[in-house]
Amino acid sequence: MALNQSLVELAIQQALSRFPTGYAGAAAIRTDSGQTFTSVCFDAPNSGASLCHETGAYCEANRIVGPE
Repeated sequence: MALNQSLVELAIQQALSRFPTGYAGAAAIRTDSGQTFTSVCFDAPNSGASLCHETGAYCEANRIVGPE
């Protein structure tokens, strides 16, 4: 899979917006219809309940667009 610079830039913008200092991480995805979604990781007190950066974007895409 080729790197998509526009998705990288969206993820960077989201990461810096959410985490202006220190560690910053985020994910960006694009659906088949061309919509983009970004998200950050979910850190929980119990590390077994933490979610990766992509989870929120995939959930939101499924909620808004539905399965493609």
